[in-house]
Amino acid sequence: MKTKTRVLNLFLALCLALGALAAMPVERARAATLVVTNTSDSGAGSLREALDDANDGDVIDATGISGTITLASQLTVSDNVTINGPGASSLTVSGDNAVRVFYIDAGKTVVINDLTVANGKVVDDRGGGIRNHGNLTLNDITVTGNQALDSIFTDSHGGGIYNYASLSMNGGSVTYNTASQAGGGIFSDPAATGLNLDGVLISNNTASDSGGLHVRGPAAAAINDASVTNNSALSGSGGGLYADVSTTITNSLFAGNDASGGGGLAFYGNSQTFSLTNVTISGNSADAGGGVYEGNGGTPNTLNLNNVTITDNAAVNDGGGMYVSSTVNLKNTIMAGNTAGDDSHECYGTLNSQGYNLIQATAYCTVGGDTTGNITGTDPLLGALANNGGPTSTHALSIGSPAIDAGNNLTCAAADQRGETRPFDGNNDTIATCDMGAYERTDITAPTVLSIVRADTNPTAAAAVDFTVTFSESVTGVDAADFALTVTGVSGATVSGVSGSGATRTVTVNTGSGNGTIRLDLGDDDSIADAGGNLLGGTGAGNGDFTSGETYTVQKMMTFRSAGAQDGWILETAETSNKGGTFNSAATTFRLGDDAVRKQYRAILSFNTSSLPDNAVITKVTLKVKRQGVTGGGNPVNAFQGFMADVKKGMFGTSALQAA
Repeated sequence: MKTKTRVLNLFLALCLALGALAAMPVERARAATLVVTNTSDSGAGSLREALDDANDGDVIDATGISGTITLASQLTVSDNVTINGPGASSLTVSGDNAVRVFYIDAGKTVVINDLTVANGKVVDDRGGGIRNHGNLTLNDITVTGNQALDSIFTDSHGGGIYNYASLSMNGGSVTYNTASQAGGGIFSDPAATGLNLDGVLISNNTASDSGGLHVRGPAAAAINDASVTNNSALSGSGGGLYADVSTTITNSLFAGNDASGGGGLAFYGNSQTFSLTNVTISGNSADAGGGVYEGNGGTPNTLNLNNVTITDNAAVNDGGGMYVSSTVNLKNTIMAGNTAGDDSHECYGTLNSQGYNLIQATAYCTVGGDTTGNITGTDPLLGALANNGGPTSTHALSIGSPAIDAGNNLTCAAADQRGETRPFDGNNDTIATCDMGAYERTDITAPTVLSIVRADTNPTAAAAVDFTVTFSESVTGVDAADFALTVTGVSGATVSGVSGSGATRTVTVNTGSGNGTIRLDLGDDDSIADAGGNLLGGTGAGNGDFTSGETYTVQKMMTFRSAGAQDGWILETAETSNKGGTFNSAATTFRLGDDAVRKQYRAILSFNTSSLPDNAVITKVTLKVKRQGVTGGGNPVNAFQGFMADVKKGMFGTSALQAA
């Protein structure tokens, strides 16, 4: 019985000990930082080894290397990690046009910062650069030159990126990628759980369908501050964007894209809602719907436009600006300057106006709903597509545009595409009212000339001189015709060229001939303007004239009279038995010549040249001689040969130069 008790006690003690051990807290492994030290594809210090060694939560630090990591096989990311690069311009991870670059495993949360993903390639697969099945965030990443190509199958999507789950991209660019099927730049799968793009450039990508970006459901997509430019859908829809799931687009640009349908954007799907606010759609082209193609898969969709500018798009057939087959609601929007083969220039279909729109041409375009504040048949006077501030390009409203202060303060966006606050009093009537379109005119200050100053040494004997012209802000339209010269004394001076940009110009002036002064003046003929279209000095020729700049003193030839008291002569002794001598004369006029016995004399003339500038170079001396009292008559130069002028250093000092 004792033995049993002892065994039982031992068993209980062991159980208690194990229980206490189980109750002790277990310390979680700390996140590690794995440092990449070289650009090798494998081995110690490589990015591949760091990914192999990483555990959840680790950071892979590649900030200390630069160059190109050339892969023999794809890099698979199978842990929750962050990869930090030194900058997209410093480090490239390349598939060498043979393999995909990154594959993100399902369920993994991965962040990649500051590097370039380039030259990835897959055949009969998706995602040439990156294939994502996890929760992927890309910050300031460049994705360029990747391919997803068909060989046997026709399912190769996402030349740059294929998203099967959740993708967020902040900054960076997706450029020059190719897909045989859809999504030359990015393809987001119908199974994807999210797509968010902020501040991304999507440009020069190509696919059969949806050249730049292809977005499918079920999760909604969001695009902000994006520039989607110069992408091509070779035989399908959506040169810039194809979407068949609800998508919100703000403060973005779609320009220069082309497709069969919807050169800029194509919307399809069933019962989806697409919302565009502060978006510029410009210079896109297609067979139908040059700017936008709004279709449906059987059940109508809804497209909402607020403060959108649709201009300069072209369709071979229908709908230069927009082709509509579902519900389109628009307010505070401009549709103008588009072209179509059948004269449906601005739109083809029916629009539901919510007020305060400018639609330049309404042929084949039925406008219903609330037409309060609408303007038709009028040119909005848009400026060229340009960087007018903010992250994306816009069309500024020129002075006198009917779209200025013509929007609705109750429905307009709180800021414009550039981030400028609305409303603003753009027409100077003391009432702040929103503008139509994506651009709010907030610059109503005319540029002026601040100064015109000499850029070279003065006085000058140079054949050409430069003036620096400074304006109060950056301007365009400056050329030689805007300038004139005010001169005294000189002749033949001309303005020969204008260079520079922004707020400063350099104007080159040929100084002509003679001595005198030259001043450069600017004559305002309303050809010079700032980015907001404000004319120099305000509207009206002459308001911006500037005639008070600095003057050059041109001294190409200077006349000096001899000093008199320092003048003299030397009598040559070799010709007769008479002795030579010197003679100093303080007279105003110094006379020297042969005497009756034809003896030769050498004159010494002294000039005070202290008025010449430092380092003056004497290139020519002209001695004016007056013939007076010549014995025997005749011209002494012809009879007795010429004169010789020999320049000696004197008042120039030790730095004077004498031309040979």
